[in-house]
Amino acid sequence: MRWRKRIRGCNAVDVLDAWLMRRSMRDAVKAMEPNQQQTPNAAGMGSNTNPPRASSKSTDPARKYSTPDPGNRNNFVCHFCGKLCTGGVYRVKWHFIGGLSDVKECPNCPDHVREEHSCQ
Repeated sequence: MRWRKRIRGCNAVDVLDAWLMRRSMRDAVKAMEPNQQQTPNAAGMGSNTNPPRASSKSTDPARKYSTPDPGNRNNFVCHFCGKLCTGGVYRVKWHFIGGLSDVKECPNCPDHVREEHSCQ
């Protein structure tokens, strides 16, 4: 009976039973999820049924006035002052608008850009 080593107050059989129960519950949840197999589209190529995730090439208005850093998708360079903004599009917008305590306001940002981003 040495194989029935006690683990946190349970014997090995109890641990195995709990593991099998969690595994069967996980399999049941997977069976309830929609089928994620590929289906053919009009071009004959397979396509995933999941919606596409947001990419680093999104059409956010802040990307018109800043350039993403190719090494890190969360870093942007401001077109007006040349400052490297870290932290993503959210912080770039605050750099244009100003007013967030830990983001430096762009001194060269035109008023129409501030108005465009302050409405969002």
